[in-house]
Amino acid sequence: MLQAWQVYHVLTYEKKWKPFVDEAWEAYKTEWVSENPTEKPPKNRFQIMVDFIKEKFNNESEDMKSRCEEY
Repeated sequence: MLQAWQVYHVLTYEKKWKPFVDEAWEAYKTEWVSENPTEKPPKNRFQIMVDFIKEKFNNESEDMKSRCEEY
């Protein structure tokens, strides 16, 4: 069974959030490399996406949250 934020991801990611996640990932990588040029970033793209989607889900309307929970 999916959690509500995971349903939100399924319903909105490709059509709404993917470009923003791509942008957040690139910004994170760029900032990390500039501060830590010899180290691998502690987060990967998937982790950035999960954090992003959870934040957007938490800021969604109660109607959308209800739809996700019913799914």
